[in-house]
Amino acid sequence: MIRSILSGASLLALNAGGAAAATVFFNPPDNANAVEATASVAATAFSIAPGATVAAAALPVLAADGAFDAFWDGAAAYWIFADDAGGPGAVLASGAGVQATAVDLGITPGFQNNVFALSFNLAAPFTAAPGASYWFGLHLAGEYDRGGLYWMTSAAPTGVQTAAGGAFDAWAPGLGAGLALELLDSPIAPPSADVPPPAAAPLMLLGLAGLGVASRRRPG
Repeated sequence: MIRSILSGASLLALNAGGAAAATVFFNPPDNANAVEATASVAATAFSIAPGATVAAAALPVLAADGAFDAFWDGAAAYWIFADDAGGPGAVLASGAGVQATAVDLGITPGFQNNVFALSFNLAAPFTAAPGASYWFGLHLAGEYDRGGLYWMTSAAPTGVQTAAGGAFDAWAPGLGAGLALELLDSPIAPPSADVPPPAAAPLMLLGLAGLGVASRRRPG
């Protein structure tokens, strides 16, 4: 059992082998703000136990005017940066999120637009070094020619940095104390209409039954 990216309630995430994936890092959302992540790369700091592995990520996302499909092209590019004096430094790992899936949770906690739970597997697992801190960066579009998708903030003081147009030499502070993020130690299976929750996938909130959750998945 791992924690819900939206509420902290228990949820069940299954990896490809049918075992439960474990949470290695968790920043709950504060439902107060969100940071643009399509025209920019947004990043927040994280640390995990030495030798722990990150293989998947989940986070809450909002869309301008609620039109998620109008803004998301199915891309979820990620980077793991070394920490450099409290900001993103050298790129240690990067790739295109595998099986990137957005689930409409059908709820609007403090916002006019529905919250989508986005999850994806890393292209290759990342293992933490002893005593190291990192930054997790995300860009939710194939190019930097659009806006409209926003990564929800967290009250956890892990920092927020943004790089307009993906310019990693020009990071700037973003809104909020941190960004809501859940990192998992093994790959997770995407939601499937053929398997009922909670065994279907991550981000099916066990404590929010009856919301009429609709899965939206882009090919790629």
